[in-house]
Amino acid sequence: MRDGRAPELVPEVVAAVRDEAGSDTPDTDRSLADAADALNAWDHRMARDSRAALLFARYLPHFRERVFGPTFADADLGEAYYPSDWTLARLPDDDPLFDGRSRATLAVRALGDALAEIDDEGWETYGDYNTTRAMDHPVGGEAPFLNYADLPADGSPATVRNYRVESAVGSSWRRPAPDAARRRRRDAGPVRVGGGDPMSDSPSLRERVRTEARPRAAALLVALGVGVALATVHWLGLVAAGALASLAAPTVRRGVAYALGAGAVALAAFVASLGPAAAAAPGMRPVVYVTVGAGLGLPLLGSLARAVAT
Repeated sequence: MRDGRAPELVPEVVAAVRDEAGSDTPDTDRSLADAADALNAWDHRMARDSRAALLFARYLPHFRERVFGPTFADADLGEAYYPSDWTLARLPDDDPLFDGRSRATLAVRALGDALAEIDDEGWETYGDYNTTRAMDHPVGGEAPFLNYADLPADGSPATVRNYRVESAVGSSWRRPAPDAARRRRRDAGPVRVGGGDPMSDSPSLRERVRTEARPRAAALLVALGVGVALATVHWLGLVAAGALASLAAPTVRRGVAYALGAGAVALAAFVASLGPAAAAAPGMRPVVYVTVGAGLGLPLLGSLARAVAT
């Protein structure tokens, strides 16, 4: 469970510590250098047995406080009003919030604050801090023996398992994989519906087809080509054409429209295949009604696939 904030904020504090250590008059102690090395080697996973995850989890609030605290305190505003971590990561060095202070220096000092807090609390790894301590039994006040034991936990507010240690708030998280498959692939990660890396901002192929015009147009062309080709072999090809076309639609309603469009294209291809005989087709009642009805109705039946694959 990677924390998406880490790639934005870790490199700068590592660089700041190392720059200060390499200055002409270094005052960086060994613990800061060791912390920077640990953060630099970290994979950004908020795992309970990670020392670097603990460093990051406690560094971030101290850095946030050093950057925003003075200005917001002057306005009698607490941390609830602080900007987001996304904003914090992108503040330029000359932003008025720094008020002439060096961003790099603030980062080093915040890491020092984090180390002091970790030392005072006696934490060694992330699981020492990130526990289930906020979870109490509903009647634990009257019967303390019913309260739950404090257990180490993975995750942070910015991971898929977005557990919040101070409030025990967080959404549920499922790994749809059987135990046997889990054992075979111990590094298996969480699964996002539609595919793709759940901790990546890159959309899956299905999301791209449904949200971007160019991939959707390409998918529709492929669906129409395959569907019409199958329809020349068997009438079930019309169902397949409607299903394939509807799956590219961003909504179920649009999927119905795409399926009807696929049916219209199939009918047009059928009429074109008749050649000169097509002129006599309108007079061939009721056969022509059956043909048109099947050409539109069967793809419409296939569009149910879009309702299932939401």
